[in-house]
Amino acid sequence: MCRLRAAVVLADGMEGPASHVSITPSGAGYGDAETNRLIELAAMHVVISTYAADGWDIEDVSHAKCGWDITVRRDASEMHPEVKGVSGPGPSILLTCNEYDTACSDPRWRLAVVTRALVAPSLAEYDRATAQGASMPQLYRVDLTSSTPCAAGSD
Repeated sequence: MCRLRAAVVLADGMEGPASHVSITPSGAGYGDAETNRLIELAAMHVVISTYAADGWDIEDVSHAKCGWDITVRRDASEMHPEVKGVSGPGPSILLTCNEYDTACSDPRWRLAVVTRALVAPSLAEYDRATAQGASMPQLYRVDLTSSTPCAAGSD
């Protein structure tokens, strides 16, 4: 594992604060909130810039929590890329339940993953079938509000 100090250049040309990032061969861990935000901003910038350079009209819908981050349109075509950024070289990401459900139901959905987002960004896109096929459940919500806890330390 290596640690690096990186700063991200934001879309407006301003440089974001430097941050420590831990990178392993499989990518970064969950990271802290500041680093995650820098990675997210860098990834969005890469994806939006790439689509804009290819002549697409871009609408940022990330605030709407609709299952994707940007709507892109060109002529009669429309796509719904979900943008994910990672600090490491591996395209291993987490999808929310909403993002996964949208991937299953929306034929325009696609996954845009930016690896090495803070140091040497590289964009790869995946169709929804590929994203679904590579997905596996990693987390379960456990609602214990109507359960009675056992005594601590009891069998």
